[in-house]
Order: sequence, then structure tokens, then C-alpha cells
Amino acid sequence: MLLPPLLARLEKAFIVAALILYSGGPFTVILSNGHSQGDGSEAPTDYPLMKLVFLCTYCIFAALLASRWRQTLETLLRDRFTLIFVGLAAASLAWSAAPDETFAKSIAFIGTTLFGIYMAGRYSRDEQLKLLAWAFGGIICLSFLYAILLPKYGIMGGTHTGDWRGIYTHKNTLGKLMVLSIGVFLLRSLQRHSSRFWSLLGLTASILLICLSTSKGAVINASAVIGVIIGCLALRRWRISFLVPFCIGLVTFLIGSGLLIFQNLAAIAGLLNKDVTLTGRTEIWALTFEKFGERPWFGYGYYGFWQGLDSEAGDIWRIYGWETPNAHNGFLDIAIQLGFIGLALFLVSLFYHAALSLMQLRQGKSAAHIWPLAFMAYMVLGNLPESNLLTPNDLFWVLYVTMSLQPYELCQAVTQPSAAIAPTSSQNLLEGYGS
Repeated sequence: MLLPPLLARLEKAFIVAALILYSGGPFTVILSNGHSQGDGSEAPTDYPLMKLVFLCTYCIFAALLASRWRQTLETLLRDRFTLIFVGLAAASLAWSAAPDETFAKSIAFIGTTLFGIYMAGRYSRDEQLKLLAWAFGGIICLSFLYAILLPKYGIMGGTHTGDWRGIYTHKNTLGKLMVLSIGVFLLRSLQRHSSRFWSLLGLTASILLICLSTSKGAVINASAVIGVIIGCLALRRWRISFLVPFCIGLVTFLIGSGLLIFQNLAAIAGLLNKDVTLTGRTEIWALTFEKFGERPWFGYGYYGFWQGLDSEAGDIWRIYGWETPNAHNGFLDIAIQLGFIGLALFLVSLFYHAALSLMQLRQGKSAAHIWPLAFMAYMVLGNLPESNLLTPNDLFWVLYVTMSLQPYELCQAVTQPSAAIAPTSSQNLLEGYGS
């Protein structure tokens, strides 16, 4: 009688530990011996122990999926775009400019996808949000422990001396993860059956860690995520007749803001202590786009481009004068690795799930139904100046696969006349939320 509950608890503990592991912590910073950017030490590039640990997780998730193969097949059929995209990455071995690297990374990419498939098939959105809250709670506690008890690892030296990085190798990684943490704990605080005290405590700690990391990008992205959540609450309250003018106004605002930013780019960059080229990113983008034009349809293969001075990226490194590991733009990296075909597949998948999530938002009562839109908004924003859309063993890809394969039970109800009716204006903005 006690075995099933015990196994369920062990399963959830494993999932939480895996989420922390795939976020990038807590072992890599220790294996790097506390290396910091600009501290004069050589940055490690290979961690055999971590490869073994991740390989073990692939095997465990493969076994778990095989043990419930009927549910797994049902889960896989929910979204063909994402699976075709993963298949394209693996198939790019046939035309890759660096086939050995493509083969190794494709295995890791498929293994990471298995994690997302299992999460989508095993847990509901509310359960996923709860597991994420536990994982981010663990990340927060460990980050404070590292910074206070093991400052060599928890606090950066070199160029960013004094900035907190917690259980990660760089302060920006801590900031990036805390943006997601803010979204998770904010949504958890809106759920009736969750502990509001612990959710608000996690939210406060996440904000504090962003401040201690001094990651300016994280501040901007956190504001955007909070704004998306507030906007989703408002959209759920409004009637359909308000949505069209709202969307028109939003698009107008975004276009106007973009033009304003472009016209005042130098001033804005100065406020953020950045140069007009965004620390050289615009130069990298231009050079990468030129190389994309040489192989536009299928690219250079998954992880077949940024592979040293003797690789296809060598020309960019020699011109730019720095061995950039990627294009510093997630969408451009998809294009350079998997070509226009790969980028089109990913964008179709992204817009498809954004549309479904918006429809479900109007019908679902749980705060967890806001999570996909908040996550996708941050994923898009975060991959404009950085690149982690195609990274194997990465939490962002796990969460994207989980979101894309999650069932949208309420979408069929949208076609019914009564489904277009939202709560009246006299109702409280948060009314109807529950887990």
C-alpha cells in the first residue's frame, strides 16, 4: 500500500533534481574550479563526468517512457512540428560541416527531448508548475549557500568581481534562470491551493538574486514576464469584443517602441553601459548572415558551424577577432545550423502553440494556463541577444518540448458561442483561479 506513494515521491524528487541539473547547476561550476570570465585562468571546455550523468538521465527517461509506451505514443502525436524539428537536427548529420560533433550533440538533443516528452505525458500543467516551484526553490537555496559558504564558486571574480552567480558558471545564467523563477512563483501565488507565503518568499528571493547578479538583461526580461502575466489576467477578464482593438493597439505600441528605440539606440545603450553594437553582437549577426547566405536551405548541420578556426565559423572569428561560441541570437543560430527549413519549422511550431495557448487562456481557470505564454514570451526575448534554443542538456528546451506536447483540452470549446464570454467586469481579476 505504501509502495505506490513512495515511488511517486521518488519520481517527483528525481524530476526536481533533473530540472536543477538541466538548468546548468550545481556541479559544473565546481568542476570548473570556480573559473570566472577575465580571471586569467583557462576555462574548461569538456566535463566527462557531466556527460556520464546526462547519459544516465537519458537512459532513465527512455526506460520510463517505454514503460508507459501507449501514453508516450499519444503524447508524441500531439505536435508533429517539434518532433520533425528534432528529427531534422539529427538528420543534418548527412550534410553537416562537422559530422562528429553533430552526431554527439544530436544524441544529447534527443535525450533532452525525452525529458520534455516525459514531463508532458506524465504531469498536468498545474503539476508541472508545482515541480518547477520546487526546482527553483532548490536553486535559490543552493545559490545562497554557494555564495555565502563557498564564495569561490558562488561569487564571480575577474571581470565581474563581486557579482553573484550562485550554482552557475556565470552571473547572467543565474539572472536568466531567476526570470523564469519569478514567473513560476508569481503564478503559484495566484493559485488557491498553493502556499501563498512560500510562493511570495520564492518570488522575493528570485528578485533579490537578480539584483545580486547585477544582470541588466534579467531585469528587463523579468519586467516583460511580469507584464505578460498581468496582460494575460486582463485578457481573461475582457470580452472577445475588446481583444481586436487590444491586439491592434499592442502591435502599434510595439512598432512605435521599436522605432523609438532604433532612433535613440546610442542613448539607450549608454544607459545600459553598452555600446551601439550591443557588445559586438550586431557585427556577429551581419557576418553570420553572410555565411547563412552560402547554405540557406539546410544550413551547416546541427552544431556543425561554430567549431573552431578551421571550421566554417573560422572566417567570422578571424574577422571579428574573438572566438564567439554562437551567433548570440537563437533564431539566427537555428538558421545557420538548420537553414531556412529548420527556422520555418520552429517558427510554425512557436506560433501554433502561441495561438492554442491564447485560446486555452480564455477557457482555463488555472493560473498554470498562463505559464505557456509567459514562457514563450521570455524564450523569444531571451534569444534576441543570446542563444539557447538549440542547446542540448538545457532546461529551456525541456520546457519548450513539455509545453508543445501538452494537451489543449479546452481549445475545442472555443468554437462554441458560450465559450467567447469572459467574466464580467464586476468580477475580481483573480476570480476563478485555482490549482
